[in-house]
Amino acid sequence: MDHRVENTAIGREPLMVTKTQPPVLHEDFVPRYDLVQFLRKGVHRKLTLLSAPTGSGKTMLLAEWSAADKEEHKFAWLSLDRQDDDPVRFWANLIGSLRVDTPDLGARSLAALEAGADLTKFVLAPLVNELAALPTKIVLVLDDYHHIRERGCHEGIYFLIAHAPHTLHVAISTRSEPPLPLGILRAHGQLTEIRGEGLRFTSEEASALLNEQMALELTSDEIGRLVERTEGWPAGLYLAGLSLDHHNDRHAFIERFAGDNRNVVDYLAGEAIYNQTEDIQVFLRRTSILERLSGSLCDAVLESEASSETLRDLERWNLFLVPLDERREWYRYHHLFGELLRVELKSKEPKLVPTLHNRASEWYRDSGMVEEAIRHATLARDVAGAKELILRHWVPYVNSGQTPLVTAWLGALPDGAIARDPPLCLLAAWLSMFGGDEEETERFLSLAEDGHHTGPLPDGTSSIESGAALVRAFSVFSASGGSGARAAARRAVELETDEASPWQAVVHLALGYSLYWSGEYSEARAPLEDAARLGEANEQPLIVVNTLALLSYVEHQQGNHGLAESYARGALEFSEEHSLAYAPQVGSAYVALGKVLAGRSKLAEAEAHLERGLELQREVGRHAEIADTLLALALVRRTRGDTAGARELVDEARGWVEGCTDPGILSTLLTQAQRKLRRASRQRVGQWEELSERELEVLRLLATELSQREIGESLYLSFHTVHSHTKAIYRKLDVSGREAAVERASQLGIL
Repeated sequence: MDHRVENTAIGREPLMVTKTQPPVLHEDFVPRYDLVQFLRKGVHRKLTLLSAPTGSGKTMLLAEWSAADKEEHKFAWLSLDRQDDDPVRFWANLIGSLRVDTPDLGARSLAALEAGADLTKFVLAPLVNELAALPTKIVLVLDDYHHIRERGCHEGIYFLIAHAPHTLHVAISTRSEPPLPLGILRAHGQLTEIRGEGLRFTSEEASALLNEQMALELTSDEIGRLVERTEGWPAGLYLAGLSLDHHNDRHAFIERFAGDNRNVVDYLAGEAIYNQTEDIQVFLRRTSILERLSGSLCDAVLESEASSETLRDLERWNLFLVPLDERREWYRYHHLFGELLRVELKSKEPKLVPTLHNRASEWYRDSGMVEEAIRHATLARDVAGAKELILRHWVPYVNSGQTPLVTAWLGALPDGAIARDPPLCLLAAWLSMFGGDEEETERFLSLAEDGHHTGPLPDGTSSIESGAALVRAFSVFSASGGSGARAAARRAVELETDEASPWQAVVHLALGYSLYWSGEYSEARAPLEDAARLGEANEQPLIVVNTLALLSYVEHQQGNHGLAESYARGALEFSEEHSLAYAPQVGSAYVALGKVLAGRSKLAEAEAHLERGLELQREVGRHAEIADTLLALALVRRTRGDTAGARELVDEARGWVEGCTDPGILSTLLTQAQRKLRRASRQRVGQWEELSERELEVLRLLATELSQREIGESLYLSFHTVHSHTKAIYRKLDVSGREAAVERASQLGIL
């Protein structure tokens, strides 16, 4: 049985269907008509907020609203948990939940998210535009929002709410005040809110629960006492009803309960739990470690065979079990009840807790649900099991932008577990390198190399030595492009010899990259061609895009402009085909085409592509790439007459170059750019022979990609006439070619 949904959210693990559906309303639930009507009236606003303690009925009220209003609006539901406190996962799951009847909704945004693109510009803005085009309003319910703490999630949610089209309404349930600018929404009349006091049961609702649904036959005075004692708290009243059902003298129980003899929650929960049979108590305690329950999962945890029947019985007995799908395959305990059960478990069977988590981890692992498997292995203190899962699965998570999640996996391991384990140290070195912490990167690499580990690693790396060389290659050329990266990359190529290894393409790219930045253009070509071939064979699109871009760089430097353009356009086309156009890692593809276009005097297009590439490269932060692009862009702006702007770019590039420990070819490129700028500043603007009107018309078209014959056709002139005008332009501007004429004319302000 597949317990996941078809519309995959992010990375390698699909979104569970139970997270995208409201809880199923039990047939004898207590309806709350007035509150539902209040919510319906506020749907024209941007946000509905239900903020109240656990057990207040927030989730069931939203479920009732969705059931009552589903004919008029569509409801997108997302039940949040601790795993969602990661910006990439949060937004991927949110987009997945919005696909109520539109399976492709947010495809562009999801691709940009997975590529690590800017959240506001490339994920949320296109999503808002798609939502605005929908024919029917969607109410997006974010249940249990208190699990979200990441600032990026909150900022994005406020952007979504603030820019919500009329087709979107957001509803949030939470136990605590969310860090959103609610005052602004309230002041603009865009907030509907219900707090804890608004969710309290009235005496009439309490009577419906206790007398009509639970058939307790209490007097109005007795109901009034219970409402007063529980302050109308729905969970407290329900617990009281469960307790009363097992007492012969209900009046005496109510009198005792009405006194201040013990904590309300502890007292009523104890009554609810201890009045069950021993078998049911054991079932409740031991399955409380699970956030969601199914028959198969509970059987695995309990090592039994009758869990599905027990779950159905618990639902029938109304024992704080919430069904999560129409087929009654998945459930969860009411949050409050689950917390109380876990306290019971730790009190009565503390030594069994790790074993239960281990069994859950094995079930999730066998079901292909990696994150839950890792979580339960960690809670079981099964370091070996958690380590194996993390090391085997970290790469696709990092590639899909979920580096914080992988970092959290390592952070949840016991103190000292990483330092004692070379493969985990190597992973920690990768994560430190991605975060730009060179000191921590080297510390973890040293720990990995000083440890005792032989043979390949679960992620496919052939050895610790190979992995360490590759990390050093990347960490060195993230700050420079010189000999250190080249030596490390060569060593990685020597060690990573298995063509089936997923790291083969990476090591060849690293070598080609380092050779290029060292100025060894011819030598860079072969490893880059190997990287492109291996990357495509192993379905590694980012490797392919970056390799094609670097091959374009190589051919451009060697004067093969046609081949350089072919590689550059191929890189961009490949990025589009694989939804990577917004990925920061593909900035070099835009730069490659920008350089080619600049060489063909298509200066406006060149500037646009270089600016786009620079924007993406700044997100990645590799010094060499940023400096190189700044210099290329500076030359384009100088050619277009913006000498001051060009000088600013060169000054910034100098700062990046000075930050490189071994700048390689960058020093030469910087010197060349500075020389050209000085030459431009010395040129005396205004000393040129005036061009005729016809020569000006020809000059403007020389700045395009039209041939002289095509220029003649455009101006209704013969080829020979255009050729004569062109020679005159060259003579008057004191230049010897087309590109130089356009550059000189830009400097003089003619173009």
